[in-house]
Amino acid sequence: MMPLPIDDPKAQAAAGRRSFLYLMLGFAALFTLVMAQQLWRIYTIRTSVVGDGEHVESYHFDLSNLTVPREQLVASGMSRDSQPVVDGMELVVEQNVGDLKHAGYHATTLPILKELDERNFKSWTRFVVSHDEVIGVTINGESRAYPIRYLRWHEIVNDTIGGAPVAVTYNPLCDSSVVFDRRLNGITLNFGFSGLLYNSNLVMYDRDSMSLFCQLKAAAIAGPLAGQSLTVLPLWYGTWKDWSEQHPDTSVFTGNNIYKERYYRDPLPDYYDKGELRFPVAPLPPPGGRALMDIVQSPTMRARWFAWYALRGDKIE
Repeated sequence: MMPLPIDDPKAQAAAGRRSFLYLMLGFAALFTLVMAQQLWRIYTIRTSVVGDGEHVESYHFDLSNLTVPREQLVASGMSRDSQPVVDGMELVVEQNVGDLKHAGYHATTLPILKELDERNFKSWTRFVVSHDEVIGVTINGESRAYPIRYLRWHEIVNDTIGGAPVAVTYNPLCDSSVVFDRRLNGITLNFGFSGLLYNSNLVMYDRDSMSLFCQLKAAAIAGPLAGQSLTVLPLWYGTWKDWSEQHPDTSVFTGNNIYKERYYRDPLPDYYDKGELRFPVAPLPPPGGRALMDIVQSPTMRARWFAWYALRGDKIE
């Protein structure tokens, strides 16, 4: 049988069908490869997750020498390290902050938003604005500000200020702020997010010893370092406007650009206004005194009253 001429309609149709078949096979192979990669990624993520969000034992911390009541240590609903602790953050010097756009949606390009008051407008366009609440820290002449809008989504920042290794911590559930010296027994600790809570307060863990630390107790509550206390450093809490005026040479923690979309949102909107605790706390303050969500502050700590009473006692430092 003689082959069909190249310009024969039947030959062209057969060639077209073969090309289409090859194309479809190529797409099928590509689709299979992409799906295999995604499934492997999901499998890897799932198998690397530690902590099911419900059972404390699933977090695989050694609780054999736990120094606090076991029933008050609970899972937060988040897995270990699911909150992105920051190590080695981006910093912006104060005099350049006003020139930088806030990372995220560029909603301010819409003309209608120009009708909003300046306070709201700037909040969506700048890294930090005058009314932003910040934690301020000064060590050995070096000053740094940590806006709460960023700390809500990180809770722990392992940093170095004035040559001193520090951990700047903030817990949204207790609205609590504490700054620690990370040095203990001559070793510099590196803190991670444990996924656990004690009395509704942040529980960190040292990534080397796997010891658990309660933020407001400022001490290890389980693991090889159980019972040992961290050095708590002085902090300043107020608005960026006041801090920057008092410290014109300050630098600023500006979060991590990977998580830029989170910084527009509050993970616990209206939580303090409602006054209802999401996690168990004991003992609760006696009725008739301060409201549960009142703020208590000392030169080294700041927190809501329910957490202060349960973890620090009724003594104001």
